[in-house]
Amino acid sequence: MPIPDNRPTPNIINRTAVLSPAPVFNYEGATDEAQVGSGFFNIPPDTYGAVGLDKVFTQLNNNYRVLNKTTGAEISKVSIETFWNALGVDGDNVFDPRVVYDPYNNRWIVGAVSNGNNAASRVLLGISQTHDPSGNYNLYSFDPDPGTANWADFPMLGFNTNWIAIGINMFVIGGGGTTNRFYVIDYPALRGGTVTATVFTGLLLYTPCRNIFCNRSYIICSKSHKQWWCYLQVKYNNRHTSFTCLYSWSFTN
Repeated sequence: MPIPDNRPTPNIINRTAVLSPAPVFNYEGATDEAQVGSGFFNIPPDTYGAVGLDKVFTQLNNNYRVLNKTTGAEISKVSIETFWNALGVDGDNVFDPRVVYDPYNNRWIVGAVSNGNNAASRVLLGISQTHDPSGNYNLYSFDPDPGTANWADFPMLGFNTNWIAIGINMFVIGGGGTTNRFYVIDYPALRGGTVTATVFTGLLLYTPCRNIFCNRSYIICSKSHKQWWCYLQVKYNNRHTSFTCLYSWSFTN
């Protein structure tokens, strides 16, 4: 005898099926290819990008490419190694590129990390000197662990009127996870050429676990008036189980 379906009938009276609009522009971003000038090839590509008023800035672990927003024509292309070379980091070991466009100040904010699983690990940050993403940048690097026991991975980048935020995963060199870090940087001061940062630590403690893969963690922050609200989502899975933990905290500034 079939089991009756007692679930409530979905309310679809006020729903209208609308097709997604067609793309206004359609062209290739950055190509997954070797670094310009060196032939070095990073795998995986770790794609990222941002759209400005008249330009598109696309990034891979290999090259950074700036395109005309309307036509898709290439304006410039530089290797990730050349872009960050002024900081003295090993360009072949720069990865996880990030970029956001600030339409209020017409600046491009970029980030990355370098030297994974190494005592020379660095968190990288840059801001364009003008509205042009293919122009000059002020570049900075942070040592995520002066004790040289841990390294930084997978930065997440955001900003508002007063602050730039960078959340990073931290890992023990040659080992498992440890407490993550969250950088809050004075944005107006940064635009003026001065770096003033507050570092939050102890956000999460990974414990070594057998047969469990600790996947990516994501930090999302928003601001209401003077109160920041931050959420850290961590996903775990193995062959039999998967679950998500959500941590939250707030601070005033």
